[in-house]
Amino acid sequence: MDSMLMVLIALGVFLFILAAEMPVAVGLAAAGVTGLLLDNGFEQTAATLSSAAYQATSTYTLIVIPMFILMGVLVANAGVLGNVFDLAARATRKLPGGLGIATVLSAAGFSAVTGSSAAAVATLGRLCVGEMRRHGYTVKFAASIVAASGTLGVLIPPSIVLVIYGVITNESVSQLLLAAIIPGLITAIAYILTIVLIASLGNREKHIDSDHDGSGHRDDAPAGSRAATRDVAVAMQANEEEVDRPVDVDFELEAGPGGIAMAKPTRAQRLQELESVFYIGIIFVVVLGGIYGGIFTETEAGAVGALVAVLVLLLRSGRTELGLKKSLTSALRETSANTSMLFALLIGGSIFTLFLVTARVPQELTDWIVGLDVNKYVVVAIILLVLLILGALLDGMSILLLTMPLTYPVITDLGFSGLWYGILAVKMVEIGLLTPPFGLNVFLVSGVVKEAKVEDVFRGVLPFIFAELCVVLLIVLVPELVTWLPDLASANK
Repeated sequence: MDSMLMVLIALGVFLFILAAEMPVAVGLAAAGVTGLLLDNGFEQTAATLSSAAYQATSTYTLIVIPMFILMGVLVANAGVLGNVFDLAARATRKLPGGLGIATVLSAAGFSAVTGSSAAAVATLGRLCVGEMRRHGYTVKFAASIVAASGTLGVLIPPSIVLVIYGVITNESVSQLLLAAIIPGLITAIAYILTIVLIASLGNREKHIDSDHDGSGHRDDAPAGSRAATRDVAVAMQANEEEVDRPVDVDFELEAGPGGIAMAKPTRAQRLQELESVFYIGIIFVVVLGGIYGGIFTETEAGAVGALVAVLVLLLRSGRTELGLKKSLTSALRETSANTSMLFALLIGGSIFTLFLVTARVPQELTDWIVGLDVNKYVVVAIILLVLLILGALLDGMSILLLTMPLTYPVITDLGFSGLWYGILAVKMVEIGLLTPPFGLNVFLVSGVVKEAKVEDVFRGVLPFIFAELCVVLLIVLVPELVTWLPDLASANK
């Protein structure tokens, strides 16, 4: 049977499984088994499948996945993110959209100790949206900031998605984690600039509500919150004899007009906030510094990082919402559940990959594309566009498992760096978390923030999607943003 026909039948099985609302892992496995049966028959397929699960999950590097997940869950249970957000909010209080910027900074800090976008969105949604709403931000703007900020967990190391990419393509995971640092920081800066721009424009009242939201919907902010914010602002303006200044919701009681209204912290609170930043910094330095310095492999760094996170939880056990025993139990349970889900995806993806390799699909596709008389950057653009479209339909992990066996050989045969392509692929996964109809982060934040309507949040994240596309273009034009740190690390070894 023709290989293209077999691929189409296998993809049809995959889409049918998805339409039946069965797990993606089952769909990938079913598609792979169908293709293998069509290509090899029953006996050879049975022999191939007998060791498929073991081969997919026995890679030593994969140990880093439960370690990174455990590290992030432990830090979240230790309750450090709330302190980081309070500190960031005061540091940005005089900037337009200060609380939104604080949310991005908190997300970047939280992403430095967890590779999970979903965990970042859930935690930030509970913590940051309420605070932004209390200071006059509309639900749409606050929820869209959280949804976009949560994508940083996919890119900023330690990133589980990058680990999966490394396993699929045999690229060095430690090099990938180093390669993601600069693009991750640029993405965070792009989000911050987007927030500042939106908050500074003439239609700012549509996003940050002082008296009304500019659209006639006065119930975009809770009753009382708006009035309280307005009354404090007017009182402050009267005290400062600046009654002709437009009412601005971004102010800080201890600093005067221009900042965010928030109580002055006690010395103990300031110390606790600095302590939380220190803990996050220590974990980040231990993991990435150990890898960069050649002290640890990525797997060893994950284990050491998880150990440091356990110590952080022990030190802060008296300040957590749960007790120490419940926090540890909850962390282990969540780690087990997430790891099992990821390994199921890996097994299903490996079976599908076996079919593609057996049918020589990657080789045929590579030969065809390389033989085209087009600029190689046109090929890259087409592949990225396909990843962007898939991002609107599938979760990021499934996209990598489905497409990397086909597209990675094409990219490398064109002479591009596998590290560079990995970061671009993860950027497409980031954007997919925000795009309709299945933007996972949008649905997550809508689930956490009950008054946030899905359709409103999808509209609210459009400026952040544009910012992401600008970062992608920058990485395409300046590949050194990705390759500089890994090259420097290799040169120092």
